[in-house]
Amino acid sequence: MQYIRQTLVNYFQSIDFSAVIETILLRTIQIIMTVIILWLLKRILSRLVEAYFDKTKAVDGSLYRRLTLKKLLLNIIQYSYYFLLAYSLLAIIGVPVATLLAGAGVASLAIGLGAQGFVTDMVNGIFILVERQFDVGEDVRINDYSGTIENIGIRTTVLRDFNGAVHFIPNRNIENVTNDSRLPRRADIDLMIDPTTDMEALDQLIKDTVTASLPNDHLVQEPNFYGVTRDSEGRLIYRVRFMCKNDEQWDVEPYYYALLTHTLAKNHINQPLIVSPSTITPK
Repeated sequence: MQYIRQTLVNYFQSIDFSAVIETILLRTIQIIMTVIILWLLKRILSRLVEAYFDKTKAVDGSLYRRLTLKKLLLNIIQYSYYFLLAYSLLAIIGVPVATLLAGAGVASLAIGLGAQGFVTDMVNGIFILVERQFDVGEDVRINDYSGTIENIGIRTTVLRDFNGAVHFIPNRNIENVTNDSRLPRRADIDLMIDPTTDMEALDQLIKDTVTASLPNDHLVQEPNFYGVTRDSEGRLIYRVRFMCKNDEQWDVEPYYYALLTHTLAKNHINQPLIVSPSTITPK
């Protein structure tokens, strides 16, 4: 027992505590400075990317692509920040990171088996970006999900469905993609028609009104006048079809419904009210 006590005393007496405290303080300062410098660098690069994409004007049709590149660059900056932070902290602590990375081949098989999914995610993500299957902001259907692309990352794609739920889909699981944002979007204006209406006068009035509103920057081609027809419930309607730029059908529909409804009312052409069967009181 005396021998163990004396050994411990000799051991602690051999330790230069001032040097140990100095080393701990020095490495603590290095860690704090490294974290601050890398964090500031990350913030500066992120701000530069955001400022570039926010201040430069987009060419027609390039808005979604610009959003995708912006999100991707921010994603790369974030991953690089975490990698450099981990590498620097380990190096400061004294872990031989360079030696471990150089000898990574020894553990490559074990790591590779666990990283197969990650590598597949990255490869599929690259193909998605190169092939431009979809961009940030576009409405798509991926497998069983439908919604708007919020982010395309190195590992996952983020999709927000129309109910507000956010889905994080690994890129390796993206098999079937339907992009609803690349082609012009259709907007049908269906006006209820009274069977006693003068159809020829109605047709001419609607064509003159729509033609007078052109050109319209929301449209990609001239409107199609389908004329008097019936809807799925057999009601008499007059249909005008507009092919709109993506997402701009929401501006076209209310504008032309308001314009044509006002025009019909101004010319004393009544539109029948749509009566729901549930509102009919049995006698």
